[in-house]
Amino acid sequence: MNLPCLLDDKMKPRADLHPIRLTVDRSLQPLSMAEMVLPPEDAPVCVRDFVRLCDGFGDDEIYRVSSISEEPGLRRVVQLEHGMATLADDMLPALTYAENVQTILKRILSYQTRIRWRVGDIEADEGLVISAIGQTQSIYAALTSLLDMLPPNLCWAFDQTKLPWKLHLRKLPEEISCEGRLTRNISTVRVTRDASRLCTRVFPYGCGQGLDRVTLTPLLGREYIDAADTKTWGIAARTFTSDQIMDADTLKRVAERYLERHSQPTATVQLQGIDLSRITGESLDTFRLGQRFRLALPEENTVLVERIVAMHIPDVFGQPGRVTLTLANRQPALSDEIADLLREVNASKLIGGKLTELTFRNRATGTYTAPISHPFTLDEYPSVLSCVMRMTADNGVYIQTILVDGTEIPYSVWGKTQSLDALPYLRRTSTGAVDSGQHSLLMMPTNPGGFVTSVITLKVIEKMGT
Repeated sequence: MNLPCLLDDKMKPRADLHPIRLTVDRSLQPLSMAEMVLPPEDAPVCVRDFVRLCDGFGDDEIYRVSSISEEPGLRRVVQLEHGMATLADDMLPALTYAENVQTILKRILSYQTRIRWRVGDIEADEGLVISAIGQTQSIYAALTSLLDMLPPNLCWAFDQTKLPWKLHLRKLPEEISCEGRLTRNISTVRVTRDASRLCTRVFPYGCGQGLDRVTLTPLLGREYIDAADTKTWGIAARTFTSDQIMDADTLKRVAERYLERHSQPTATVQLQGIDLSRITGESLDTFRLGQRFRLALPEENTVLVERIVAMHIPDVFGQPGRVTLTLANRQPALSDEIADLLREVNASKLIGGKLTELTFRNRATGTYTAPISHPFTLDEYPSVLSCVMRMTADNGVYIQTILVDGTEIPYSVWGKTQSLDALPYLRRTSTGAVDSGQHSLLMMPTNPGGFVTSVITLKVIEKMGT
């Protein structure tokens, strides 16, 4: 097994390192981490240096030093992050896109100040179109959000053999490719079953207050939806609320996906074992991140089949092959999970659709008693993602009141910037979707004779071929 190698900025070898101990935590969800304990006589290492690591459970990969703890003349403890952490160095402007995954990745990676990564193999379906209205964030955060919107059988993979490194998007294998037995390659097993998040009936709520809150009642005649199977575990009712959900159809889709995740108790399986493949040559004895793992539990008369989602390698050189595997992860916090599910639902609406920007302009004069009207018409779109209204008045003209579809908007919402996010105020159908047909912005200036220019910009999902 190769020693860790300290690299220069061009990824050329500088010096071999001789760790007293090397611990690696590989994760299916980035970032993988590592810790080296180095003797004092080893080559000097600085924060943000690059190190090539081999842990015996996959290809060599390049990590970057994130911190160093040392005492002069004594050993040094070096913390490292996977090289994907370099993508957190650059910021990405707020991007709006509705494109296939490869095009989106190229756009995101083009914002690197120094090109260390380029798009590799993309195994997502070519017809999968993803939509997002982004915010200013790091490239790494944007890639994490993108992965949340993709099917769960996809994950990042890396080729760091030469610069620029390749960022692949791979399909995880579905076949069972490794196996664990207590009498062979597994020493201890811990199975934690948790019903604290079990849910077979959910009461979901969207934006709004009191009786005006978005619910499932317009669609189902009731405020809850049941899982497909309520007999096995009985009724376990829960609720969630998201002010980001503005219509009943989206609320129903998010609720259905929530039930898919929570209609069974979660199980987290951790086991300690040893990779015997270097001795036996058998592929079933090989442990690799992302593989589906079969574990026989004779005392429970059951066989578990789960994916390896994390690997803790405690001592790469001192105990080669020994590893702690995690076969299932606990659920994220509820607010994070609902946000992820909403991103998935919004992304699924874009399959077979395209993002279109609509702009309506108006310039007119009026008075408080004869308001300026700016009408605009919307077709029936699968989804309206945003609606921004901006008003610019000539010198000496002041707008005192505005109404959107007949609803007066408080001055505190729009007065300072002379603009507003009007999406929550647009007229809606009984299910909460933005209604098709004519809408209006009404402006009431305090003095006559001057002109007001108004611009209304909407981003909508439009069906292909329309």
